[in-house]
Amino acid sequence: MKFSIKKIFALAALLSVGVAGTQTQAATCTYKVDSQWNTGFTASIIITNNGGSTISGWSNVSWRYNTNKITSSWNATITGANPYSARDVGWNGTIQPGQSVSFGFQGNTNGSVVERPAVTGGICSGVGTSTAKSSVKSVARSSVKSIAKSSVNNGSGFVARHGRLRTSNGRLVDQGGGPIQLRGMSTHGLQWYGQYANVSAVKWLRDDWKANVIRAAMYVKEGGYLDNASVINKVWETIDAAIAADIYVIVDWHILSDGNPLTNKEAAKDFFRKVTAKYGNNPHIIYEIANEPNGSDVTWSSAIKPYANEVIPVIRQGAPDAFVIVGTAVWSQRLDQVVASPLAFDKVAYSIHFYSCSAEHQDPLRAIVKAAADAKLPIFSTEWGNSEYTGAGAICPGQTDTWLNLLDQYGISWVNWSLSDKSETSAALKPGASATGGWPTSQLTDSGNYVRNRMRGY
Repeated sequence: MKFSIKKIFALAALLSVGVAGTQTQAATCTYKVDSQWNTGFTASIIITNNGGSTISGWSNVSWRYNTNKITSSWNATITGANPYSARDVGWNGTIQPGQSVSFGFQGNTNGSVVERPAVTGGICSGVGTSTAKSSVKSVARSSVKSIAKSSVNNGSGFVARHGRLRTSNGRLVDQGGGPIQLRGMSTHGLQWYGQYANVSAVKWLRDDWKANVIRAAMYVKEGGYLDNASVINKVWETIDAAIAADIYVIVDWHILSDGNPLTNKEAAKDFFRKVTAKYGNNPHIIYEIANEPNGSDVTWSSAIKPYANEVIPVIRQGAPDAFVIVGTAVWSQRLDQVVASPLAFDKVAYSIHFYSCSAEHQDPLRAIVKAAADAKLPIFSTEWGNSEYTGAGAICPGQTDTWLNLLDQYGISWVNWSLSDKSETSAALKPGASATGGWPTSQLTDSGNYVRNRMRGY
């Protein structure tokens, strides 16, 4: 075969482009849809280093939708508006050979289908995405492969299966109208124990404890949000972690010393506007608008109901289908005050708090709960403890069993206090326990072991 000089140079140029192209394909970048609902979705991009050298920083990872739109993200800085471009956030910029990192985001579909676009640009140049089927296989091979059986059904997470929450005939039901009971943990004050508000800890709760809900306790005072506005960043981190794990998250406006919810009503409105502006009508989020109303003059009719009638419309403006939990008088115990005059809103439940070792929180309070449940009042226990209400003393497993059996009888969801290593009986973790999950039973307190065993036993 005869070649001219011109053809030889052309062939050399073609070969050099091919080699250069191969060198730029340092990673496989896979797009994966993690969950989806009527109007939205969560997805992730997994970057796997296929080369023989360490990747030190990544950027310009790009993808384009036809109609879908991103509304929030985590573990990456995302810029642009179709095409989108992502870069690392520092701590996840280094990828060792054979290792993977991932980042995630939430978006809306604008009435269209959930798209699965190609991922290109940067270290992903020339590498597209897999189909949904092969994407699932890719994730199974990556570091993101320990997903709880309780949160998986044919590749779908808990919220993907159950969708938006509502109430029917006094019971909590999922999007399809089926009964659902949530069980999980509440953080302690995020200003004190925010180290446990992260995706690794939340996924461990999901996988090992079988939790399907996490509560982000954002104190309003006591060094919380109104004293230190940066606490809101821990709320965002908890929400993002729950979305990534595809479990529900309770955003808790945690009033305590400011016992009358009307005291900081305008600040509450502003806070919930920020939540809905950032996360929109996300089905993962439950809004708890007043943790524990308290004070001799704070009753359902005088303070709590008027407050709820102003705050809920603010939430529904940004999230029309939001599920809302409303605190009750006397530290969220007086459900009986609500039975005679419940709110007119739908998709609402009322909170009950109890500490099983306190005598006043035993038979007398259980009688209030039973009467309210029999009256078809939707109830959600957003806080309970295995101790005295002070958080001290020994645990009372017998009384706790009686309480949880009652909640199970009526399908009442519950969240235990607290996911912290505080030196008190009600804390689930011993002092110094890992901030990122992976807790052996030796790092759990008596209360923590009880709650874990109870959740795993369902």
